[in-house]
Amino acid sequence: MRGIALTLLLAGCYGPTFAPGTPCSATGDCPGDLVCDTSQSPPTCVESLPDGGIEPACTDDSDCFDDAPICDLATRQCRGCVADSECASDICHELDGTCVDESLAVYAAPDGASDACTRTAPCSLDVALNQLSTLRPALKLAAGVYARELQLDGTGERIVSGPSRDPAEVTLTVPFGRAIEIAVLGDAIVEGLTIAESPDAGVVDRGGSVTLSRLAIERNGGIGIDHRQGQLFVSDCTITGNDGVGIVSNGGGIDIERTLVDTNAGGGIDLANGGGTVTNTVIRGNGLANSNVGGLRIGGGAVIELVTIVRNTGGLFSGVNCQLPASIASSIVADNGGAAQMSPLCSARYSLFFPSGPTDMDPTNLIGEPRFDNPETGFHLVADSPGVDAADPASAVRDDFDGDDRPAGAAPDIGADELR
Repeated sequence: MRGIALTLLLAGCYGPTFAPGTPCSATGDCPGDLVCDTSQSPPTCVESLPDGGIEPACTDDSDCFDDAPICDLATRQCRGCVADSECASDICHELDGTCVDESLAVYAAPDGASDACTRTAPCSLDVALNQLSTLRPALKLAAGVYARELQLDGTGERIVSGPSRDPAEVTLTVPFGRAIEIAVLGDAIVEGLTIAESPDAGVVDRGGSVTLSRLAIERNGGIGIDHRQGQLFVSDCTITGNDGVGIVSNGGGIDIERTLVDTNAGGGIDLANGGGTVTNTVIRGNGLANSNVGGLRIGGGAVIELVTIVRNTGGLFSGVNCQLPASIASSIVADNGGAAQMSPLCSARYSLFFPSGPTDMDPTNLIGEPRFDNPETGFHLVADSPGVDAADPASAVRDDFDGDDRPAGAAPDIGADELR
């Protein structure tokens, strides 16, 4: 009887205790009754969440929802996908962070031999393009080289995605014509590809609402992006070494952000129709002596903000040439060929010029050497640059070319780069 009583006594008194203050596990778990406070860095186990503490919202992806499908195990919060591998379908629409359902996708591979065009049995690009429709609007390209023009047309939405955020994994090249032609009556999204060495334009956009994201458009025989009508959004692209102008917009609207337009023989960006916006973009080393366009030509009406325009050649004014009255803000215009960096119909505020500025200088503008991390090829500012903390303090732009937050100091920095 004594042994039984002792056993019962021990059972009644035992209760494990766990000390708070230790980091949460990799999956956001804590021992006992402790909870993970993800507002701390690193996330820490506590007895209760303080004011402002973030209660874990998920334990796995099944707790999340369509527009934020991924449970981040470090924070236990739902977020958008950032890579195809995070989605069961192997297709992440990285621009908005959603996973594309496998039943909506057509899968292609350079050596694809199936007619099914499924994830486990991909087909050739020829077969895949014939199967794109409103029922299967997404095209997933496996890594490799595709020597075939990609035409997107029809109604509804079309999504073309490479295997990752790195465009180098997929190269699209053609022996004749242009590499991509888009004429969709709806939305089209092309992301994560390299478009290289076609004898004509890299991309021709003939209509619809088109998004080009994380594309490398390189060494094509004509214009890099030839925008003719509809609405075009260009984000996080590199347009380099093309024989024509990097980007031409002759119709519709265009918005360009966080894009490098570099060493295109025909010039940098030509907004001939006048509309659109350009922000956090670098226009560098474009044009030749006989080019009609140097860095940036504007028909009028465009919004140019936080742009770096350097070392361009050609055109009547090699930096910025406004053919109708237009203005730029918080931008660097420096070391472009010709006597003047900017044409008389342009006006500027909170901008940095070198070696000379506009004739009618706004008092918010500066003249001085920009001072980049590399004087020949760089565009990132160094600490003693006169552009640091000198952009428009009222700017609503909250990131820079690299995606870093603005402002990092007392005010935003002039140009595409925010000094970190």
